[in-house]
Amino acid sequence: MSGQNTSFQARVVLRPRSLDETFDLAIRYLRTALRDFSKLLVVFTAILTGGIVAVSWFFELAPGPQAALAFLTVPFYERVVTAFAGRHLFSNPISIFGAIRTVAKRLPFLVVHAGFCAIPALMICFENDDSEGLLAGFGIMLAVAWAVFILPMYIHVTEVLLLEQLPSGHAMRRSRTLISQRFGRALGTMLFSLVVRGCIVAMIYFGMNFIVGFVLQFEGVSENIGSYFAILGYVVAAPYVALARLFDYVDARTRREGWDIQVRFNAIAQRYAREEADRLAA
Repeated sequence: MSGQNTSFQARVVLRPRSLDETFDLAIRYLRTALRDFSKLLVVFTAILTGGIVAVSWFFELAPGPQAALAFLTVPFYERVVTAFAGRHLFSNPISIFGAIRTVAKRLPFLVVHAGFCAIPALMICFENDDSEGLLAGFGIMLAVAWAVFILPMYIHVTEVLLLEQLPSGHAMRRSRTLISQRFGRALGTMLFSLVVRGCIVAMIYFGMNFIVGFVLQFEGVSENIGSYFAILGYVVAAPYVALARLFDYVDARTRREGWDIQVRFNAIAQRYAREEADRLAA
């Protein structure tokens, strides 16, 4: 986020924040800027949910493969939100297509990253009677290893990749550097994101089942289309999780690099340059 034409006027106060303050800021920011984000949220929620439901219906997928499809596709929605919000945070012009282009430029790495992160979940999703629970069991053990030893170290690799525009290898090293003195915070962010996402999925799943099954009196809702409600909840939770991770990345840079001071000085220098240009033009 540098350059003569880049704004450094942050929409929030840049300061160190605790984990609960970071998640609270994410929900308040999303609520305050909902008008700017509304088109992005509506378009991607409709496309992703409708696409997953259509593929599941056409291929007659069981709930497990449906969940696997969501685990592999929703991360790209989160990255688009990251690219969009990263510029919106500093009042820079951005469009949905601009955010999509930013993500598309790094698509090969993001595909590998999403697949690698989802390996334990995919093993659990594709559990069947033939594997006798071994696949799911190994997936659970692998998920614990992923969560404790691997994923926290790279929790901000996509933020670095998309917002700092670094090559993939440099982005991975920089992500490790940002987390080197705050591994516990990164683990807490990841686990709390999982809890929040699960709560949103449960809220929408049970809420939609109550409305369609109890209020509207449609029979067999939970058995026939209940999994689609869970998918909708997973998609709806994505923007909030992406914003919380973005603000945790901002917190990491603020604590480690004094980024709030850098941004403030850049804003002052930019304002002085504009005033000087106006004076010379007059």
